[in-house]
Amino acid sequence: MANPATDQPPPKAATPAGDRQKERRLAKRLLLGALLLVLLWLGFKMWRIASLAQSLLARQTQAEQIMANGFSSAYPDAIEALVYGVALSVLGTAWLALGVNAITAVLGGLCVLSYVLLYTPMKRLSPWNTAVGAVPGAIPPMMGWTAVTGTIGVEAWVLFAILFIWQYPHFLAIGWLFKDDYAGAGYRMLSAVDPAGERTARQVLVNAALLVLVSLLPYGLEQAGLVYASGALLLGLGLFGLGILFHRRRDRAVAALLLKGTILHITLLMTLLVVDRV
Repeated sequence: MANPATDQPPPKAATPAGDRQKERRLAKRLLLGALLLVLLWLGFKMWRIASLAQSLLARQTQAEQIMANGFSSAYPDAIEALVYGVALSVLGTAWLALGVNAITAVLGGLCVLSYVLLYTPMKRLSPWNTAVGAVPGAIPPMMGWTAVTGTIGVEAWVLFAILFIWQYPHFLAIGWLFKDDYAGAGYRMLSAVDPAGERTARQVLVNAALLVLVSLLPYGLEQAGLVYASGALLLGLGLFGLGILFHRRRDRAVAALLLKGTILHITLLMTLLVVDRV
């Protein structure tokens, strides 16, 4: 006679297929949360752009009214874009907290707040705005790490460091290309207060050199293998070479080449980091 106590089927063990399904669900939640935060960023951008465009078309008296009382007094529609951005910020952060984890949600919230409340107003105050803006620009890779692991480890800080330093040559190239536009808009970018470009070129060169070293940290910490390390070294030296060229010849053509080089560098570097782990 069968014994019900001993004839129960064994508990199902975790399978690779089940793990993959769990990873897919987590990835979908993370992507949706990130998308909501990107839409938030677009909302704030639309608010700023709409306000700027309207102010440029306004008469001098309207411009004085805007400067005295804020954009909302002259253009109530700007408030709609602001409300849209705030709503998406709350929704995106809440989604990350409920669908991914609390650490990722906190990082997402910090990313938004530091960009909107610190970096954006600081553009008119100090050339240090690039350093401040590099913080929210470097947080998203950390969010990817915390979404999977649930912790902020050394590896997450390495990803942060790579993106933080990379933004210097990238945005300094943009600043040099559009230095007259930035100066005309009252933005105190480094290129606007450094007409000869000596400080700009020096910072490009120093940070390109640092990026070579920092991009090799994943290999040193055994996050990645020799394939990544070889590619990272070649990409870093290539970007450093463009930095040397910009240091010698600070014209628009070289700045445009440096900008394209930074985009190609980070795209290939992150691709190598993923492929090397497969």
